[in-house]
Amino acid sequence: MPIIRRSPQPTATFAQRLQLRMSAKRVSQSELARLVGYTPTAIWNWLQGNTLPRAETLAALANILEVTEDWLRDGDPVKAAEDVSEEKALEPKTMAEMIEHLRANIANLTGYEIERVKLTLEFSSG
Repeated sequence: MPIIRRSPQPTATFAQRLQLRMSAKRVSQSELARLVGYTPTAIWNWLQGNTLPRAETLAALANILEVTEDWLRDGDPVKAAEDVSEEKALEPKTMAEMIEHLRANIANLTGYEIERVKLTLEFSSG
């Protein structure tokens, strides 16, 4: 049985919780669609807050994203300690990891494949 810990604040909406876990698990919209048997458009609608998944799909999502159905559905602040430590382990430690993390987030939010997301950085002195 996993150790249980209360998260400081539940994330407000299903869409926000879904986005948070997709980013933490580095799962793209199209990959999640494939895993649950839905279209990327359906996932996009969930991420936009336009629709919600059916109960049986919620169970599959929770399993894939390694959270409880209660947390994903209602924002119940109880999460397994393994999830919290895994999120910490996924935090970017180098500039390259940070850029890759940003690309994944942008891909998830826009529905583009991560390979199509290009970033340009500009540093200015002074």
